[in-house]
Amino acid sequence: MKISKRLIEISNFIEDNTNILDVGCDHALLDIYLFENKKNVKIIASDIKEGPLEQAKKNISKFKYPIKVKLGSGVDPIEEDIDTVVISGMGADTMIDILQNGKDKLKNVKKMILSPQSEWKKIRECVVSLGFYIEDEKLIEDNNKYYLIIKVAKGIKKYSNKELAYGPILLENKSQDFRMFYEKELLEKRNILTKISKYKIGKRRLIKRKIKELERLVKE
Repeated sequence: MKISKRLIEISNFIEDNTNILDVGCDHALLDIYLFENKKNVKIIASDIKEGPLEQAKKNISKFKYPIKVKLGSGVDPIEEDIDTVVISGMGADTMIDILQNGKDKLKNVKKMILSPQSEWKKIRECVVSLGFYIEDEKLIEDNNKYYLIIKVAKGIKKYSNKELAYGPILLENKSQDFRMFYEKELLEKRNILTKISKYKIGKRRLIKRKIKELERLVKE
């Protein structure tokens, strides 16, 4: 079965012998791929919308896999034996709402794989506040767009502001995709600065500070 590079990378963060809730499963392509490529997994594919769930059911029925499909908001469809939660393809605020509103239901969850579309620092801050630490993370390019994938595990760790902003594992590894992403962001900030009026001193100061931060980041 052919799926996107992003979904394959998400699957690489998921272990064998796990019970998984895929929140916002869309058409269940990830779930079908997991069932085909992981050993001894139980999977619940959930979504808040009936339309995607109907398509998910059709896709699953083609293979006759025992993947459970449940309608529900956030982690509401979770069952007691679920130990791994996957949430991807959402903005940071939506993902944070799901996690904070469902924190009481995450008591048996040992690991989460998250792939937010934006505001990565806010996601890291959220999971740390909920009693998870960052076990692994990867920044990838897929179809000319960059995606972050974070694997968090139950436990407590303290992080610096820089680690929360750029990722403790990403900072340690500094992959080619990491450097390319932040070099691109650095160029964008420089272009923005050229378009800001010299009279907007405060705004120019903030952009210049960010440029210096990114220059240090890509040179380290």
